Amino acid sequence: MPLHPRDDLAAYFATLLRVSRGSISTSANVLDLGADSIMLLEARSWIEVRYGRRIEIRQFFEDLNTIDAIAAFLAESGAEADAASGADPETPAPVSRAGAVPMPGAALAGSAPADIRLMRAQLAMVAAVIEAQNRLAATLRARIAAPRPFDTPQAAGRAADHTGSSPSAAAAAIQETEVTPA
Repeated sequence: MPLHPRDDLAAYFATLLRVSRGSISTSANVLDLGADSIMLLEARSWIEVRYGRRIEIRQFFEDLNTIDAIAAFLAESGAEADAASGADPETPAPVSRAGAVPMPGAALAGSAPADIRLMRAQLAMVAAVIEAQNRLAATLRARIAAPRPFDTPQAAGRAADHTGSSPSAAAAAIQETEVTPA
């Protein structure tokens, strides 16, 4: 007896996310459950093989973002699980998380060019953020390593003459204000 699409999908997502079926809320956003874009590509491929229905990756981020919504979409379209597909919900083939970073080649093989463009755009944004963080870190390291006006005892003594405080207090105050990021 075939499973209802909701139960079928819940079993699949539980295996994909490596959690118990009981911990999967079918009304929760699949991203909140722990799915990432690679997992969604795998799920899309599984759904296409199992139900014969193609879901665009953007739909997972918009209207088909819960197991209930995906199941309703499949039920409304009259999709039924294809037992001959080999896409058994009890033993789905999720992305391998063992060892090194998984290779997404299997998930991308059937991807539409728009999906690949989306993933490339996401990777470009992540690379830009990392580059900006590296530039900021280099700037902060340079500011910390730069000589300060009160690094020498003579300069610190001259500062004390002008400020009325001890050289070490003046040097500490300037060092704190220069290191604090904006």
